[in-house]
Parts: sequence; structure tokens; C-alpha cells
Amino acid sequence: MTFKQGDRVQFRSSRHNDQIRTGRVHSVQGKGKGAQFTITDDEDQQSVHVHAHQIEGKL
Repeated sequence: MTFKQGDRVQFRSSRHNDQIRTGRVHSVQGKGKGAQFTITDDEDQQSVHVHAHQIEGKL
């Protein structure tokens, strides 16, 4: 699945004990399985750095 800036996603946050969170992709670095994302968490509005394997899917 491809994710780009502005997409709303569900992701596992290591900062929150791997619980499922929702947010909006702010930036993308890299491609494929090695991609890294900066996501703004909906709940606390903090920026979270996430690897591709931590994203569960689009909303």
C-alpha cells in the first residue's frame, strides 16, 4: 500500500506501547518497506516518526 503526505492512517506507536493510533501523514522519506513517515497524532497533536511496517492502513 502506498502512503503520501496528507493521507489519514492507523499506525502502531512505539511511544504509546504499540497501541493503535490515528493521524495524518506529514512527510515521507524513502520508498517501499524502508520508508519512514512523520505523522501528526490525532489525539495529542504530536509528531511521531514511524516506519512503514508500523502503519496498519489508510482511514
